[in-house]
Amino acid sequence: MYFGDQIVHHFAQIDGGLATLLIGHDWSAPHGEGLRSLLQILALCNEAGVEGEGQLTGSPTEQALFDLVRRCGLDPDEVRRAHPFLEMHQRAEGRPLLSTLHHGADEQRLVAVKGSPGALLERCDWLLEPGRALAKADRDAILSLNEQLSGIQEA
Repeated sequence: MYFGDQIVHHFAQIDGGLATLLIGHDWSAPHGEGLRSLLQILALCNEAGVEGEGQLTGSPTEQALFDLVRRCGLDPDEVRRAHPFLEMHQRAEGRPLLSTLHHGADEQRLVAVKGSPGALLERCDWLLEPGRALAKADRDAILSLNEQLSGIQEA
């Protein structure tokens, strides 16, 4: 999110039904694979870029997500080179999601999706934790946390 020229980072990690909000995280610290996967999706499912002398292009939200990926130590352009773009499906009436299709590893395809939390959760069955199904309590915790985050204001 942008507040003037400041970028505020908000991440939620659901762990055993407990929502932990990470604000002001030390981005230089090593990240788990879950966070790395999230950052890759933010780089791939994003229309922002860099032009000229480092000027970010795209909407303020796209720029903030792109910049977050960089601040976390990943190079969005490197992620994009590793997973070349194939096609995009824009948000539309009745479809509150943006999805992009990319070449993945071993001749597979990778779909990156972002959108409204409710619409995303409707399509999710599993947490990133191996073998752990996404329970109603998890969905409720994520939606509740999203509501709390949407009320966060600039200090």
